[in-house]
Amino acid sequence: MAAVYERRTFNIRSRQMEDIFRKTAGYTTGTIAYAEGIFDDVNKAVWLQLHWNPNLTAEKILYDYYRWYCGPEAAPELVEAALLL
Repeated sequence: MAAVYERRTFNIRSRQMEDIFRKTAGYTTGTIAYAEGIFDDVNKAVWLQLHWNPNLTAEKILYDYYRWYCGPEAAPELVEAALLL
C-alpha cells in the first residue's frame, strides 16, 4: 500500500480496534491513544471511547464522530465508507 499510496494511506481500522480492545481490556487499567499517522484520529477516537464506555460499538463511535465533524446527514455514508476501508 505504501508503494501505491505513498505515505497518505488510509488506516481507519475501527472494527479491529474494537476487537483488540475487547481482547485486552481485562488486562489493563487506563489507556492512552498515540499515533503519528495522518488518519489516526479516528482510531484514537474509537480506542478512547471504548475505554470510556465499553458498551459502545465501533459503528456507534464512528457515527458520533462523523456526525460531530461532518453533520448528521453525511454521517451514515461516512460510517459505511470507513468500514469498507
